[in-house]
Amino acid sequence: MGDAETRLHMRSILFGITALLLVGSPARAGGDAPPLHEHFLRGDANQDGAVQVADPIYILAYLFTPGSDPITCLDSGDVNDDEAVDLSDAVYSLTYQFGSGPTPPAPFGITGCGPDPTLAIALSCNQYDPCGGDTTSELAAHAMRRLGFGPTPDRLAYVESIGLEQYIEEQLSPELDDEVDNVELQARLSVLDPTSDLGSLLIWQVVQAMYSRNQLRETLTDFWENHFNTDLAIHLNLLNAIDVGSGPVHTPEEALAESVNWEWIENATFRNGSLGTFAELLVASAAGRPMLVYLDSVFNSVVAPNENFARELLELHTMGVDNGYTQQDIEQVARCFTGWTIRRKAPADAGDPLAPPIDFYDPTGVWSFHFQASDHDYDQKVIFPGTSYELVIPTRPMLSPDGWLDGLQVLLHVASLPQTAEFVSTKLIQKFISDEAPPALVAESVGTWLATDGDLRAVIAGILASPEFRAREYRWNKVETAFENLVSALRAIDADTSGVPVIVGVDLPQNGLIGLGQLFFLFATPDGQSELGADWIGSTALLNRILFSSFAVQSNIDPVFDPIGPMVAAGVPLTNAIAVADFWLERLFQTSYDMLERDLAIDYVSQDGDGIPAPLVPGAAEYETRIRAFVGFLLSTPQANKQ
Repeated sequence: MGDAETRLHMRSILFGITALLLVGSPARAGGDAPPLHEHFLRGDANQDGAVQVADPIYILAYLFTPGSDPITCLDSGDVNDDEAVDLSDAVYSLTYQFGSGPTPPAPFGITGCGPDPTLAIALSCNQYDPCGGDTTSELAAHAMRRLGFGPTPDRLAYVESIGLEQYIEEQLSPELDDEVDNVELQARLSVLDPTSDLGSLLIWQVVQAMYSRNQLRETLTDFWENHFNTDLAIHLNLLNAIDVGSGPVHTPEEALAESVNWEWIENATFRNGSLGTFAELLVASAAGRPMLVYLDSVFNSVVAPNENFARELLELHTMGVDNGYTQQDIEQVARCFTGWTIRRKAPADAGDPLAPPIDFYDPTGVWSFHFQASDHDYDQKVIFPGTSYELVIPTRPMLSPDGWLDGLQVLLHVASLPQTAEFVSTKLIQKFISDEAPPALVAESVGTWLATDGDLRAVIAGILASPEFRAREYRWNKVETAFENLVSALRAIDADTSGVPVIVGVDLPQNGLIGLGQLFFLFATPDGQSELGADWIGSTALLNRILFSSFAVQSNIDPVFDPIGPMVAAGVPLTNAIAVADFWLERLFQTSYDMLERDLAIDYVSQDGDGIPAPLVPGAAEYETRIRAFVGFLLSTPQANKQ
């Protein structure tokens, strides 16, 4: 970078930090945040979507009749745009409608809804329903932020064109879109080998989130990976350590490739089953090689019971902490899973837990779930005794192959319990609605769960059809995780990326997922990453997010970002600082930004790298760099960290 570019670059970082200080942390509750500056139609004081004779009458009543209805969008009542609502506005409106008076200033006429283009804004617009309802980009973008990783310009236009209901239906049926025609996605996936290469597996997750049309499926893949968290490092260590008398079974390279393959298969299971039944996911996780190793099922035998999996099964995967079970229940559940382990098997027998294993060193073998009958506890087990959901596992004949059914019976039983329905439904609602899950919606979701045997498509469809999903109070009220934030930023500016920078950072490693502490498949503790916004916000984390945005928009290699083309295509006057600011504010945040944020944006783009007011001169050497730095600043604001 040259000196001027460096100054602009540093200024965007400093402005981003300033915005956090002035506007506030993205973790602030919705009630504490400044009111959003809604888009509106000037002159429509009564908010009926049109400028008619009723509007000046409404203004007069507001001014002179005690107890009359308020004007919740004062800007819409400021017909002459003098930053006050008074008698002159009613006169201006009447003169325009019945005389030869001038047309009200923008936003008005064919341009329709928009922000107040006036630089010095004295009035607010806290609510304007005709521009903030279901037909605008705001609700469509809200759905895209919650169902997936945020809108891209093209996909936002698509969702607006088909309507919210149709979009949700499409997202709930990913099997209907195999995406073979998704050129951007397929080109990036085609150069990856996620079946054995760790880097490819990590990038695969990012590329799917960036470019897949099936955004809900990708969000749920991430959700289930985290809900049933495993750590690749644990089974990698085991594979490296296996030595049964003739030296290590694997070379380090073979062990890593095998370990990656286990996570790849588990990830594909979560992706393909993300909208199936919870019981299917639970069984697949419990019998999957990563979980069998991660929570020590492979070491659980009748002579040395291991309770790790049993405890996390009840606490983290199904019922929730201290929610209807005791330590005795954990011990009984652990006995049911004795003998669940892994062995190498002939490829044809890989799906059969009862098929005999082959030699550890046989290179044709496939590591598979195996039931070791000699390690199982065949005595009766009584789980949740004395409750309405008591489960009795009968005594089975010694060395019976049916012993493995004890664990399966436990999984199917706990998957059907109301406690599990409540615990998992709450987490899903926290994902799609709010960190504070509305109790009434939790109750509705539990009812759907129990009526459909844990059909996740039905449960999630109910959440997305709820009034809460569409309610204003639940928009922009959640802080994004690091993964959501980095990907949504790149999608919002329509960046082109291989996915690598999201993992390793742009220029600085601390601003990628590695530095931000959200690297897939390698999180150590079984509770997984937090899904609550406040846990993702700290001074270091926010600084690194600012650094990612600031460096990413300056890149012309990976990611690639065009700051000028979209403005030209939209007809934005490139010399008009207010128009440039409003274009990028709307592209990134639709109608959801407050007056202070808009003032900061206009102030930023109106100055050069030294903070001195300077005109925008398209074609000048520093013009593109200045716009890039400005977009980087916007991606650093509190609003850019929320969804």
